[in-house]
Formats: sequence, C-alpha cells, structure tokens
Amino acid sequence: TTHPHPPILSGLVGSEMCIRDRYRTELADHPHNVWSLQGLKVALGAQGKIDADVDADYEESTARKDVWITTSIM
Repeated sequence: TTHPHPPILSGLVGSEMCIRDRYRTELADHPHNVWSLQGLKVALGAQGKIDADVDADYEESTARKDVWITTSIM
C-alpha cells in the first residue's frame, strides 16, 4: 500500500506545537489519514490536550482497520 505522504515521527523532531501543526497541515492535504491522526493524537497528548474532533475522526477512520496503528513513523 502506498501513502500520499511519508508519516511523521512525532516524538523525535521539534516541539510538540510544531509537530501538532505539521500533522494538522498533513490532515488538511490528506483528510482522515490514520497515520497523521495517530501522530496528532500523540502530539496533543504530550501537551495534555484532547481534541474531540480528532478523536472522532480517528475512530471513524479506523473503524474497519485490519492493521493496528500504534505510532506514526517516518
């Protein structure tokens, strides 16, 4: 399977805010991308934040998944 962009590793590069913004930009270009949604959830969690819209999009986008997404990697 090919992905429209390389997933981003949220834990290694830059601040959580920069990473969060990068994931949001990726999601603007590729809505409902589970790799970016996972990374955004992790970045938000690192800031102690929760975004109900992101959580709902993630749940809907992964409802019929057959691969378990545990991290976003580059």
